[in-house]
Amino acid sequence: MAFFAEERLVFEKNAGFPADLLTARRECGRMNGMDKRIVFVDCFNTVINRSLTAEEVLFDFAVRLGKAFSVEPAYLYRLFTGIKRSLAVRNKLHTGESELKFDEILDAMAAKLRERIPDLDTDHFRTRAAACYFECEKEAHALNEGVKERIYALRGEGCKLYIVSDFYCGRDFLAGWLKHLGIDSCFEDIFVSCDYMLSKRTGRLYRKVLDELNAAPEQVLMIGDNPHSDNRMAKRAGLTVEPVRAVRVRRDRDFRKRCRLGANYPEFEKIFAEYGDTYNFSNYAFPLFLFEKRLLDCLEERKQTDVFFLAREGQFLKRLFDEYRARTGRGER
Repeated sequence: MAFFAEERLVFEKNAGFPADLLTARRECGRMNGMDKRIVFVDCFNTVINRSLTAEEVLFDFAVRLGKAFSVEPAYLYRLFTGIKRSLAVRNKLHTGESELKFDEILDAMAAKLRERIPDLDTDHFRTRAAACYFECEKEAHALNEGVKERIYALRGEGCKLYIVSDFYCGRDFLAGWLKHLGIDSCFEDIFVSCDYMLSKRTGRLYRKVLDELNAAPEQVLMIGDNPHSDNRMAKRAGLTVEPVRAVRVRRDRDFRKRCRLGANYPEFEKIFAEYGDTYNFSNYAFPLFLFEKRLLDCLEERKQTDVFFLAREGQFLKRLFDEYRARTGRGER
């Protein structure tokens, strides 16, 4: 930890803040007329650190959602990220902001999935997906202890703190995650870009929050990790900044394979390596297994007990299906 030339602190991940350092920081602020009464705090990589990358959290979400609806996680991951990217581009062209809402993504996913699952209920899908995502994020979260101490110190000085974040999940999501970490009571309110379709990235969210709080920019301190959104754009809006040096999590080196082949690709590779040379066409085993499993999942979900195989390979598929039921003990006939 060290002071910059402009007397700003750099917070290391989970770093502590001794009393003499906090005292020095307060004195530095007073000497420069920077004793702020309002503090904006970024959420991710500032208050909340993730043990996984954002992409890995999304894939875990796809795995959990895939189990709930019997859909391949790799497909759901690509569907989510593709829709998110398309909506961001569309909104950028129309409004100048690439912000989007989580429900927008889920509605577009449901519309696409109905091509494969005709009786999919959009409301049920949205509710289940939101719950899955909330839990996946929560399990990856940890509190940045260094920033937590800074927050408590500012609260002790009588400052009012607000979360100001660029994210596609709204206020209720962030409030739940902060509550889980036991720090929600430190903040007066939470402002998220998707709730206003305005971002810190363009500076518009800063102006919106300042208007809502009826606050002057010179009253506000911004604490965050992003050099552009939390630093440059905050200064452009007239705020004083206090940067946080975020420690980035490295993505798992096998992540790309998981995205292509699904959540259980190591097991697949082990099976194919062991039996591939012994049994011809063993690479077809998993797709056929997945077909039988999903077929039975679908029949049980719809409470249907009869199935007819009308394809040219119907007799073969029926034998596989009967074998799968016999081995798993599922299905009546």
